[in-house]
Amino acid sequence: MGLTDDSALAEAYAVECEATSHSRPGWVPLGESARILSWRADNGWHRSLVGAFEGDRLMGFAASLTAHDTPDTTWVSVSVLPRHQRRGVGTLLCRAAERASPDSASRFVASAYRRAAEEMENLVREFAQPLGYECVNRTGSDGGSGYWIPTRGWSVRFVA
Repeated sequence: MGLTDDSALAEAYAVECEATSHSRPGWVPLGESARILSWRADNGWHRSLVGAFEGDRLMGFAASLTAHDTPDTTWVSVSVLPRHQRRGVGTLLCRAAERASPDSASRFVASAYRRAAEEMENLVREFAQPLGYECVNRTGSDGGSGYWIPTRGWSVRFVA
């Protein structure tokens, strides 16, 4: 997905909003123009967006972001429309985002939020672990428990 394509980025924003609102009721998104500007910002980060399509409709996308001062670490975010979840789309997008990151990246990190510990445990068990990631449970600085997956990268955090 091109970072200069306004319509593709608007569609990615809509997918991100629907997917996030589904897992985090009450979530208030950043405005569309602000989000698109953040994807395009030239502020020391290498960014790539990859999409999964059904025909010409975007089902989901993943972003990889690698800071110039930490070229070994890429942050990955994955958003899939709720009606397309649990079909392997997120897994394919995660792997595509890893491949789209700079060659210097050897560690991949992501964050996810869920309303309840059981929802987070399901996400880790059904999504992160099948990707081959090792999970370590830690308490976050805000008191919520956190799941940090330091090997190949997911850091998934539950906020109570």
